Amino acid sequence: MSNNNLGNRFLVGASAEGKLDLLQKLQLQGNLSYISALKNDIYGPLPSISPIFGSVLLHYSKDQWFSQLRFQFSGSKDPSQYSFGGEDGLEETPLLVEELNQYAGTPSWNIFSLMAQYKWNEQIRFRFALDNIFDRHYRTFASGISAPGRNLSLGVHLQF
Repeated sequence: MSNNNLGNRFLVGASAEGKLDLLQKLQLQGNLSYISALKNDIYGPLPSISPIFGSVLLHYSKDQWFSQLRFQFSGSKDPSQYSFGGEDGLEETPLLVEELNQYAGTPSWNIFSLMAQYKWNEQIRFRFALDNIFDRHYRTFASGISAPGRNLSLGVHLQF
């Protein structure tokens, strides 16, 4: 077995990010990424091409308080766009018809998360985070495991 180049492939993509000050202490920030590969009739789709994804964050800060509401999302990926070699893990996506080995591909998903931090002084900060607030079941593209459900994090940051 050897590694061989399989002809030319063409990728098209774009990334965008931005930041907008809504008020003195309130800021909106976001990013979006998209990539597409033109399908090769002989060798099929190129592996590892993720669906569109991004996030939108709303930041608020006042005195010692900082908080953030985050919305993350990913588009779906149709099974016809998975590589023939199996690198993308189509067999790990939801099964539609078991007898026919018909898979759903990657479903779209979105989650909301909330984080707050209080700065006690220059050496001590307290942090609270609630990720995946609505407890959505999802997997990021080409991941063999599900992402965490709703989870709560509490933390203390000490600096000496």
